Amino acid sequence: MRRAMVKIVLIVLFGAGLLMTMSLCHAARKGDDQMEPKDVSVATTRTFCRYPVPLDDDLQQHIITTAVDKGISPALVMAIIQRESNFDPGKIGDDGNSFGLMQIYANQHTDRCVRLNAVNLLDPYQNIRVGVDILAELMGHGKSLDWVLMAYNGGMSYAGQMAADGNVSSYATQVMALSEQIAEGVMVVTAE
Repeated sequence: MRRAMVKIVLIVLFGAGLLMTMSLCHAARKGDDQMEPKDVSVATTRTFCRYPVPLDDDLQQHIITTAVDKGISPALVMAIIQRESNFDPGKIGDDGNSFGLMQIYANQHTDRCVRLNAVNLLDPYQNIRVGVDILAELMGHGKSLDWVLMAYNGGMSYAGQMAADGNVSSYATQVMALSEQIAEGVMVVTAE
């Protein structure tokens, strides 16, 4: 009973964080669209969301756009990146089998990489496109976020077995906690 309540609370918090982030970023973009330059000599400004992670603004905006387009929390994607590669776009792990920010297994996602025109998984933009697409596919199974994260990390069979046993991996728990911390630190920034 307690575990079920904890899952419900985490799902509600995750959903609320996603809605808050999407609303903030949408409002920030909407504000940009409504700005009209009064004098051509005045520098233009842009408003955007910045998360408390060591990724540049352009890459963060790519993550936000890619994630939101697929209905995924940008903070969740950034938490996965932190857990998988500690924000190192050049990381190669798992004995040379996983690549980049989201540690994509190229040999398991060949068709996906072709479909998404991702020829270099060490390119952070391509890597994120593939990783978010994997997450969206996993979320399409209608399972819990715990299951999605365990499947992302260890495969669907692993996630199914863990869920059947009533367990949640430390990976899933860590990513959810990181996601919450990252979402709490989001700022709306205006820059020239």
